[in-house]
Amino acid sequence: MPHNTVADACTMRAITVTDTYPVTPKELWAQVVRYDSLQAMMSGPLVRVRCPVGEERAGHDVALTFRLFGVVPIGRWRFKVIARDDERLRLVSDENGTGVRLWRHQIDVVAEGSGSRLTDSIAIDAGALTPLVVAFARRDYARRHRLRKGLLARATT
Repeated sequence: MPHNTVADACTMRAITVTDTYPVTPKELWAQVVRYDSLQAMMSGPLVRVRCPVGEERAGHDVALTFRLFGVVPIGRWRFKVIARDDERLRLVSDENGTGVRLWRHQIDVVAEGSGSRLTDSIAIDAGALTPLVVAFARRDYARRHRLRKGLLARATT
């Protein structure tokens, strides 16, 4: 079924969520690209997901299933790693699943003061549900930043 480009343009929204970290950009980057870290960010007390072993690499095409209590499948998600730039500390993926047509995610890590700043830039198209998905994304990525800070704190102790 062909996409109506006018309708698609009307439902696309972009968000940016940024936070600072008390570690070097390279230390933060090492955490960002790990699948076990992504799994921790995407899983919660009720819904869990299992990511592959290793690190995200350009060309990876990963299909995930979200499971209630780790057992009952309740949603699917797919992401393709479009680019990983270890010099510029940038990761780009195209994602979709369970009601979301497009979720283009770009992560940038830069030095800030004696630490670093991570910026998540996400373009979202979920049709009529886009405003709801955008609200979820803003809240979820703020939560991910809190979780990542906790993972980094545990890793340095």
